[in-house]
Amino acid sequence: MSAQVGKRMVPARKAWNQKVQTRVATTSDVLGQIKSIKMSGLSPAISKRIQGLRVVELVYSKRLRRLIVVMHSTGKSHT
Repeated sequence: MSAQVGKRMVPARKAWNQKVQTRVATTSDVLGQIKSIKMSGLSPAISKRIQGLRVVELVYSKRLRRLIVVMHSTGKSHT
């Protein structure tokens, strides 16, 4: 069973990493243009967008974290 869980972890980890990278890249872009964003009054919209990316990231991390829990709970004890 843990082999099946291990196989599912790879795509789950990749998907989560992609969402993290998207959020970090967006945040970096925003920080590079923060003066323009503030002057244009777009701060609330940008904040909402980044928060949305955080929420999506957490949704994707949930699957990976569940797989990690299953893997650890089904693993053999080495005592």
